Amino acid sequence: MQKSLVGQKHPSALLQKLLNEDFQGRTLVFSGVPGCGKFTAGILFAEKILGKDPFLSPDFLFYRNDDFALKTRYFIRNTANEKLHELVKRYFRYFLGRISQAVFLGEIPDKLKEKKIDIASIREELETGILNGGLIQRLGSDTAFAEKLQKISDELSKKQKIPIDFIREAIEFHSRKSSGNRRITIIGDFENATVQAQNSALKLFEEPSPTSLIIITVSDIGQVLPTILSRSIVIKFDELSPQSVKTIFFENPGNYRSTLDLMNDEVYQFGTKRRASVREFFTKVAPQVQFGFEVFQFIDRVCDNSAPGMEIQLLEEIANYFRNLHLLRQQILHNIEIKNFIDIEYQDISETLIRKTTTAEISELSAEIETVWKKVKYGNVSPQAVFPALLLNISRWYQKKIK
Repeated sequence: MQKSLVGQKHPSALLQKLLNEDFQGRTLVFSGVPGCGKFTAGILFAEKILGKDPFLSPDFLFYRNDDFALKTRYFIRNTANEKLHELVKRYFRYFLGRISQAVFLGEIPDKLKEKKIDIASIREELETGILNGGLIQRLGSDTAFAEKLQKISDELSKKQKIPIDFIREAIEFHSRKSSGNRRITIIGDFENATVQAQNSALKLFEEPSPTSLIIITVSDIGQVLPTILSRSIVIKFDELSPQSVKTIFFENPGNYRSTLDLMNDEVYQFGTKRRASVREFFTKVAPQVQFGFEVFQFIDRVCDNSAPGMEIQLLEEIANYFRNLHLLRQQILHNIEIKNFIDIEYQDISETLIRKTTTAEISELSAEIETVWKKVKYGNVSPQAVFPALLLNISRWYQKKIK
């Protein structure tokens, strides 16, 4: 988490306007793609209102099911990079808060017996390192401590739904008098709340007191109940530019449009793997899908657990393939030069495929990919259950076009 909001000019201006007007009485919904800074914006907004780091304030409450396994590994790997030290410290304050919340809600036990980890002891050690300033040095030198944090992050990353118990906690939290002027709750990825939890949360949104502020972040606003949205101010966040990602991480990391993409690529080499998988699919699997079991073997390789989350990465890269195909088609149809907007990996897509494909086909297949992506990411649906139909459909389309 950075000190200031990067790459979000319109949301930044709107939030500053709300601060200047002493905004009260409405829920804020931050909507945008994963890794664009929605939750960070909520933290920074809360910090300005509370006048201190929210994670150190008794008037702040939060819940979020995050990819802690990825982020913990990324920041531990980067403890030697002095430019990232402030990000490392802010992340582990957030991580400590999420561990404490998980223990309070009973999401994880006090002890991870099979991993021989005493959660209370780790929380105390983590808090001590944060307060005395020795955390970064310890993360870089104490391998056993770092490994325990990674194992705890693995447990937290298994959480998929926002529990109704947290919603009850938030309602009770806002019924109490604040120690200052405001009480703030941030709920990340609210689309992961069950319908029961969302309905229960209506009490938070219906008649908020002037001293209460609720912020929810969503990547798929269509999963949020209309009754909640009607009571809220929705602020749309843009996808980050590569320059914005560079600014956040203080270096030139590559052509990334999300902080998560950069982290995934460094920790799991997802960028290289997902592009290689898509190239394999279109050169070896799709052209001869009817002659054997290649598509099922391909799915098994993607889902072999050597790189957690690779199935989501594959879907996103296939969607990116069709985005590039669309751009290439526009370039030929309208005789315009947009090479700088086309990923170098896909600049060699055959002209035959580009010319034979229609915009309607690209839109239809892209919509199908998005539907499967939502089922796997949010619906807890097994990739093996939904990938075959999708990949077979794409393969049939591909074979017709390359003839």
